[in-house]
Amino acid sequence: LQSIATFGILKNLYKNHPYNHHWLGEVEKIKSIGVGDIKRFYSKFIKPESLSLIYVGPLAEEELKKNLKVLEEWKAGREEVPLISKPETLKKLEVYFIDKPKAAQSFITFSFLAPSPSDPEYPALQIGNHLLSGYFMSRLNMKLREEKGFTYGARSSIVPLKFGGYWTFRVPVDIKFTKDALKEIFNELEGITSKKPVEKEEFEKAKNNLILGLPSRFESPDSLISFIEMISTFDLPLGYLNTFPKKLKEVKLEEVQRVMDKYFKEGKFLVVIVSDKEKVLDTLKEFNFEKIIFCDPFGSPIQN
Repeated sequence: LQSIATFGILKNLYKNHPYNHHWLGEVEKIKSIGVGDIKRFYSKFIKPESLSLIYVGPLAEEELKKNLKVLEEWKAGREEVPLISKPETLKKLEVYFIDKPKAAQSFITFSFLAPSPSDPEYPALQIGNHLLSGYFMSRLNMKLREEKGFTYGARSSIVPLKFGGYWTFRVPVDIKFTKDALKEIFNELEGITSKKPVEKEEFEKAKNNLILGLPSRFESPDSLISFIEMISTFDLPLGYLNTFPKKLKEVKLEEVQRVMDKYFKEGKFLVVIVSDKEKVLDTLKEFNFEKIIFCDPFGSPIQN
């Protein structure tokens, strides 16, 4: 269900933007790919001027360079990757439904375009995300899992992409709790900018948990490479790994509240629900959504 929901997010959050497709691909499009298409792709994108080489391992710099001498014969050409404009932000709440007949669960996601790691707001949004739904003690996880028993876990994260990443919250719930879970999600998202603003204690807990958890995120070579890829993608300083914890420490509660108000107050979310239409659709009527757009399993709106 999660992969189906991701198709729905990318297809409709990015619409006509190049990011509007899932890396898994779609069956009919994959079938149409030929050897010539693959050769053209490699000719256009796989060349020295388009790539970054990142290494994490035991080799010293000189030894690594010696092993990479074979690449000296790889001649650079002319970079042909076109400039990509940033995607357009949502103008209002948009609700999409992907039918999964006989599903025992509903998979619910909320998303919006988010600032990149190079944006000054990023550290504050990371903390805001953490206390809202980024770790076990977060508001939404405690509400949906511990208090209501709707799910085994609810989480959110910021997906950083070069030309415009996104924030996304995701939760699987027993299908009979779909309506009630949606109610609680809307209540918590609205509450953090109105009746239940960020509190000092939860702010400190979330910030400390986020900072203390950073070392564990770099324990494996894969995770360290991912972080260095982010540094390369967003042209961040090479010392960013060392300075990011300090940036988080310096964030004030007021900054977090301001960022949460900016991105959450108007409720301009992309909501994607993957569930059994026959069991769930009638229960959504009381939300009075302006429109529910139905999509195929790859997230494309179905033309009526």
